[in-house]
Amino acid sequence: TGDSNFDALLNNVSYTTSGDTFDTQTISGLTAGSTYRIQVFFCDQRNTRVMTFGDGESTENTVNVAAPGSGWGQFAVGTFVASGTTQLLTHKANSFGNIHFN
Repeated sequence: TGDSNFDALLNNVSYTTSGDTFDTQTISGLTAGSTYRIQVFFCDQRNTRVMTFGDGESTENTVNVAAPGSGWGQFAVGTFVASGTTQLLTHKANSFGNIHFN
């Protein structure tokens, strides 16, 4: 991409599952009652696929992030208040079957 920090993130795939359309990560080390900022992004240069990110608790707490088909992806930024020491982050691949977490 030309950005060394972004390249390091993209080149460090910590989890990938082919053929799955839904998976969950657990964010740990949180303090209950604290506010956290989170950024999710989706980078797929092949076409205009869409990923849905959420909290695993409510469909109201989801965001769709579309890949532009070129460039380096789209993103969403938000905040949440931790209700415990962990928080789920769900990933749903809409109409395709590959989940990748960096």
